Parts: sequence; C-alpha cells; structure tokens
Amino acid sequence: MDAKDIIDLRGKFTGKVSGSKKNDAYLWAIENYLAKGLCSKYFLCLYMDSFKQREDGNICYVVNRDWSVYNRAFVYDLSPWGDEAPFDDPNQPLGTDLKTYKTMLAEQLKQTKGESMTEVAGFFNFFKYSNHGNSIGHNSKHEPVPTEWETVYVISPYNCYQNTAVEFTFNQSLHSQYPFKPLKQSRPVKKPELKNSCYIGILMADYDSAYPLYGFLPKHWDDPNRGKMPLAWGINPNLIESYPDIISYFYNTAVKDNDVFTADASAAGYFNPSRIQDQYWEMVVKHNQYFYDLTDMTVTPMVLDWRPLSEKLLDQMTKFSSDGLASIIIDFHSTEPIILDTPKIHSGVMIDELLNHIADCCPVDEAVKRLVGAVLIKDTPDQPSFHYIRVVWMSPTYIIELIDGLKKARPDLDIQLVNTYDYFRLHKQYLEQNKK
Repeated sequence: MDAKDIIDLRGKFTGKVSGSKKNDAYLWAIENYLAKGLCSKYFLCLYMDSFKQREDGNICYVVNRDWSVYNRAFVYDLSPWGDEAPFDDPNQPLGTDLKTYKTMLAEQLKQTKGESMTEVAGFFNFFKYSNHGNSIGHNSKHEPVPTEWETVYVISPYNCYQNTAVEFTFNQSLHSQYPFKPLKQSRPVKKPELKNSCYIGILMADYDSAYPLYGFLPKHWDDPNRGKMPLAWGINPNLIESYPDIISYFYNTAVKDNDVFTADASAAGYFNPSRIQDQYWEMVVKHNQYFYDLTDMTVTPMVLDWRPLSEKLLDQMTKFSSDGLASIIIDFHSTEPIILDTPKIHSGVMIDELLNHIADCCPVDEAVKRLVGAVLIKDTPDQPSFHYIRVVWMSPTYIIELIDGLKKARPDLDIQLVNTYDYFRLHKQYLEQNKK
C-alpha cells in the first residue's frame, strides 16, 4: 500500500452532517465505499464495534472479522430503534441511527439492483440498543427479543436476511473453502397409518446462525441418545456458505429416518415474508430454492413474521416448502390479539403453527407442565391431535425425558413422537379426511 492510499480519519467527523459524529462516519463510508460498488452485494456485517468491549478486554468483536474482510462486506453497528438514542451516542438527534441504517440499506438495494438477496451477518449490540445494558446505565425501554425482531423488520424490505449470532465464530473464511457436494438426507420410507394418536413433532430449533451451529450443535449432536427418536434439526441452509464442512458432517453422520434437517428462522435466512416487496418475490423464491436444493430441504417449519401469512405469501413460500410449513407470528408493534387461520392446506402443502411454549429452555418438569396445561389440554383418546413444538438448544436426552413426562402426565393418550415429514403428512391427511 502506498502512503497516498492511507486516509487519516482523525478529527474528520464532527457531527456537522447528521448531528452525530458516529453517523457522520457511516454516511461518509456509505458514500465513499458502498455507493461506489467497492463492497459486497451479498453481505453486510452487523458487527459490534469497540465501544466498551475494548475497555472490558472483550475481544469477541474482533475474532470474526476475517469473514467481513474475505467478503469485502460493509461493516456497521447501528440501532434499529428510532424512538430512543443508543447508549454509545446519547446526544444524537432522535432517530439518527435508524435514518443512517435505512440510508445504508437503500444503497445496498441499489447496488444489488433487486437481483439478489443480502445476508446481514451479525446481531445488534445488546448493551447499546436494548435494556440488557440498563445495568450499566443505558435505561432502554426495549427488550432484547423485540430488538431482534425490529432489526429483521427494518432490513426485510431491502431484500436483506439475517444470520444473527456470529460472535466467536472462528475462521469462517477458512471453513468456507471446504469443497462440499450438494447434500442429501433420508426421508422415512415406512409411512405410518393415521390413528387416534396424539402426534408430536419436535423442531430442534435456533441453529439459524453461525454461532449456535458452530458452538452449540456439536455438543447436542454427540449426545448418546441422538438417533433414538425422530427429530428435525433446524439449520438455515444459507449457512452452507459459512460452514459447509460442519453441516456436511452432520448430514454424513445422521441416523437414517430419525435425524432430518429443515430450515429454521424463516427460510434460507431470517427475514419477514410480509415485509418483502411484491416485485422481488420471484428473486426471493430463487434464492431460497437454491439453498434448499443444496441442502435437500423441503420443510420450512419456523417462519417468523409480524402478521399471519397471507394466501399471496403462501403462494410464494410453498414453492420451496413442498413437505410442510409452520410459523410463529408475533406483533411487537401492537397489543391486539393475532388470529391465525391454521392448521390448513395451501396448494397441497400442510400449513401449521409452530408452538413456542417451551422455547425458553425450561427444565423438563416445567416443560411437561406447560404442554399438558396449554397444548394437550383438549386432546382426547378418540381422535387424532397434532402439535409441532419448538425446542431451543436442548439435547436429545431432554426430548426423551420430555416425551416420557408427557406420557406419564396423560396416560389416556397414545402420544407418538413422529418424524417431521410424517407429522406434516399425517396432519394433512387428517384435514383432508375431515373437510366440512
């Protein structure tokens, strides 16, 4: 690098442009790098900056930077909230971070010309943008989960999807070089007959981002009870770009019929379908189908959105979800109750609700209590019932204990833990037989 290529940024950003030194720096970088086509069209990196981390001696904000450098990705750390100032810039004009955020996203959309989706790798800073930082003086009114949802709400209209947790994800640029082949998974050959059973499907959820895939799943995968019962492992297929070697290992060591793989948060990336602009859906479908084909996935079990999926959206989502689709719908912008029109069949695909009652990693006895009291409460032994349940970062041993607990609590029911493919097939068969 020549001396003429070195830019001295000391004292350059004064707040004259936006009223915020922080945002002046981002606006300058957007204009001089993103808008000039010098950054990736396929990646943005929401990485925490050194604010407080360096002071605390925490290097987690550094260890994943190889991925952004490798991909020439634009890196940022901005708040998705427009109604309060962030912890690192409390005197900025209200909403400045969000305004800059949208300026960046609009420029990224302009660079892609709407012809491709962009992965946002990384998570919002808990301390700066949610009440997780209240203990150190932030005084935010926003909980962490709504802040996560708000981030996805903000980025989705710009064809961006999130790969949330990426801290402590080492050497992605190296792992990504693994020469994998398109993956194949097993599907059950024996198709059980529909009976008056209580059918339960389990989604081993929240491996939709690089950190839990890299840090949590290997431990649960090595559980000696894995493979003894049918489980669906939710791994977002776009992660094949980051850790193809790790995902290939899971596929190659899966137990036939009992270990199957589905997408996780939303689809091939975490986005809100209702926030995608109509003119981009053909491209969005192609994006998802590409990654689903690479990983041999046909089930989309955890679509996350603010409003129930319309028939129009289901027309698009079922194009790459031929064996089933389920959703969790939460509107953090309103207190009005949400009315779902599931279960139902759309274009030949079973559409269900993913139940979120035990997703907080509660102990087994508490999980049994919740499911018996809120989910199985109306089940009777004289007709089939169906429950598709999200379990977050727990082990196969936990699932064995959970199902055993449910059977002891409701001995009158024929409780059957079934393969995800069989779950959606049997539920669809039941609805078809009971059309009014």
